[in-house]
Amino acid sequence: ADAIGPFRGRRPAQFSLKHAPGDVNLRHHLEEHSIVFAMSDSMPPIKAVVFDLDGTILDTESLCVSVARQVVKRYGKTLTAQAIKEASGKRPLDAWRDVVKVLEIDVDPQVLLDESEPMLSVQWEHASLLPGAMRLLQHLADANVTLAVATSTPRATFDAKMRSKPQLRKLLGNVVCGDEVPQGKPAPDIFLAAAAAVGVAPENCLVIEDAPSGVQGASAAGMRVVVVPSIVDATMYPQADENNKSGVVAILPSLMAFRPESFALPPCADTIVGVIPMDSPICIRGTVVQGFGRGSRVS
Repeated sequence: ADAIGPFRGRRPAQFSLKHAPGDVNLRHHLEEHSIVFAMSDSMPPIKAVVFDLDGTILDTESLCVSVARQVVKRYGKTLTAQAIKEASGKRPLDAWRDVVKVLEIDVDPQVLLDESEPMLSVQWEHASLLPGAMRLLQHLADANVTLAVATSTPRATFDAKMRSKPQLRKLLGNVVCGDEVPQGKPAPDIFLAAAAAVGVAPENCLVIEDAPSGVQGASAAGMRVVVVPSIVDATMYPQADENNKSGVVAILPSLMAFRPESFALPPCADTIVGVIPMDSPICIRGTVVQGFGRGSRVS
């Protein structure tokens, strides 16, 4: 996918990126492709940022879709966009329940979960980071912004995903997993638990999510949400409104486009006039000759 082309000339809420490219050594013009606004003084200040994991930080959603396609094919079915939308972001068994319902498969969802788990377990630790994830997490951590993760992933699976990523695990702060709350997304339980874990009121939390179920859950928890679509098209989310005190305030093409200063958080320091350079800036020092000819002078 083209990191820039699909969004040229569109308002942020119209972005339709399903997947950002893996190569982050690109020139990202943030002035054109990110949302820039000043948070109203009447808005509660952001004191914690709560991240989803799959499809937001880690590129695991595409793995899940690939495996799900293989599993449902055994039952003569084809995985549809509607099934993906309904299942996206939910706890594994809940997701399979939705797939069974949408595709009308005459089988116990637990059977499909049992079939898919071995296929996925060998791939978890190889899941790659999504563009901008480490950059944003490291920046917020360095700025002493409180971080938390609210993931539908069971704790054992979360540990497997982190096995080859110790640096990422250190940045994630408090993590609440899907098997540690009574109800999974789209219920607000996991977001309320994440807020409680870091001692921050829901209205002071900003959630970064990719799945409609997560967006619904965070909104129900009374939190503001920034959507970064992954496998679900951006048109399937509520319209963004920067004045929302809960719900979607922005829809971005990738985490590279997130502007912390829009939420009164410390800005990233790696941009030059709205651009993240591919290489370190060149600093030129020495004598400046003005005019270089008749009437030239040295300063």
